[in-house]
Formats: sequence, structure tokens, C-alpha cells
Amino acid sequence: MSALAGIRTELAEALAGVDATIYDYLPEMIAAPAVVILPGDPYIASGEQPFGYFEGRYTLVAIANVAPNREATKALDLLIEAVVAAVVAEGYGLEQVAAPYAFESGGAVHLAADITITTTFTF
Repeated sequence: MSALAGIRTELAEALAGVDATIYDYLPEMIAAPAVVILPGDPYIASGEQPFGYFEGRYTLVAIANVAPNREATKALDLLIEAVVAAVVAEGYGLEQVAAPYAFESGGAVHLAADITITTTFTF
């Protein structure tokens, strides 16, 4: 397994306690509530890391179930809190949580937010 795939697998395991479907890839359709683990931007950077170490950036897309806006907003807030707590407890760095937006999957529009996390690794 590659180092990058290993990090996605570890992230999925860290999120196992979150009450949502966890995907370590972008699926054709989602079963919400869900968290989708995607490469961040930049995906890999050397930045201020020591020689031979890299910073990996991942975007965790938190996706609420389809519901009226008031309920979807509450559900998304709870999902964001659960995701952030889970990844920070496992030692990942939280870079940011972006503003909610409309995420479409299978013709349904969900409320979603991107959570950007970082980790240090070697190849």
C-alpha cells in the first residue's frame, strides 16, 4: 500500500466512531450523512518539514442528510464537531473548516462543509 493510501485508511479508521458513512474515495453516489476523504490542496508539500518528511493535506467533506435547512444546518454542525474531535484526538492538525455549501449527489442536494486537516509523513 502506498503512503498516501495508508493515510486515507488511517483517517477512515479514526472516523469509525462518527455516526456517518465514511468513504476514503469519492463515490459515485453517497449515503448521507457521510464523510468523504479527498486529497487537499496542495496534496503534498515539503514546506517547513525536516529533510525527508512531507506535509499531507486532506479535505474531509462532511455531508448532512437531505432535510429542511434548519435541520440540515444543525445536523451538519454536529457532524463537523464529531469529525474534528475524532481527527484531532488522533493527532491530525486542523487547518480549517470552510463555510457550508450545496453538495449534489444522485440528484439530491445536501448541505456540506470541507474540513481541511494535515499530517506529517514520509514515503
